[in-house]
Amino acid sequence: MVLQRTDGWFQFYLQAGAYNIPALGVSFLATDKTVTDLYGPLPVGFLKLAPGKNTSIMIGPYRH
Repeated sequence: MVLQRTDGWFQFYLQAGAYNIPALGVSFLATDKTVTDLYGPLPVGFLKLAPGKNTSIMIGPYRH
């Protein structure tokens, strides 16, 4: 799930979800292990403050 706001002085981007990574030739890593051991439930997110037309401050990116 992606939740974002791209206008106004306060903007944000959040990407949440559960993932598994199937790859040929390696053992399968189940979704519950991926969430707890690798990414967490919120793998990507950032906040952006845009106080002026040509000025912005980005806080992030958040990576678990």
